[in-house]
Amino acid sequence: VFGDLSCPELPHVMHCRNCPVLQSAAAGLQSRPLPEGYDAFWAEQVAAPVSLPPAELSLVVFRIASDWLALESTLFVEIANPRALHRIPHREHTLVSGLANIRGQLCLCVSLAGLLELPVAGEGTGRERLAVIDQDKSSWGFRVDEVAGTVRVAESVLTAPPATLPSKLASVTRGVFEWSGRRVTLLHGPNLVAALRKVVS
Repeated sequence: VFGDLSCPELPHVMHCRNCPVLQSAAAGLQSRPLPEGYDAFWAEQVAAPVSLPPAELSLVVFRIASDWLALESTLFVEIANPRALHRIPHREHTLVSGLANIRGQLCLCVSLAGLLELPVAGEGTGRERLAVIDQDKSSWGFRVDEVAGTVRVAESVLTAPPATLPSKLASVTRGVFEWSGRRVTLLHGPNLVAALRKVVS
C-alpha cells in the first residue's frame, strides 16, 4: 500500500500491517541492541532539574489622575463608556457615587480615587471609562481616567511599594512594577474588595 501495489501478498493480507514479513521486521526493530550511551543519556535527562517558566500575571492597567494602577484581568467584568449614575436615596456618602445600569444589571459605583486617597483628576480627556469588577458575586464600578489595556507581567518583577504611598493605597497594594516607562501600582484584589465592602457597610 506504500508503493505501486505490485506485492503478490497484498490481495491476501489486504494491508501491509497484516503481513507477517512486516510484522517480523517490526519485531526485529524493537529487539535491536541499544546504541552506546543510550541509558546514560536518558538517565541524565530524567535527573536534570525541571526549568519552569516564570509565573506571569495578566493585568489590566489603568490611570486615575496621574497614578497608574493595575488589577488582575480575571476580576474585570467590563470596561464601559461613562454613563449617568443614579443616586441612592437616603444615603449620603462621599465615596459612593451611585448606581449604574450595566447590561440591565444595577452596579454600585464608588470613588476609587477617594477610597485610595488619590488626587482628583482635572478636566476630562475623553478617555474616561467605567471599570466594572466582580468578586464573590459582588460587582463594583469605578471611574478611571484612562485604560491602557491588558498586559502580561512576570510576578518576579514586582517590588515592594514605596513608603511614600498614601496609607489607604498601601493597605491594598500587592507590589509595584515598571511598564512602558511608568511605575504601576498593582492592587491586591481581595483587599480592595474588602475595603469597598467597608465603604457601604
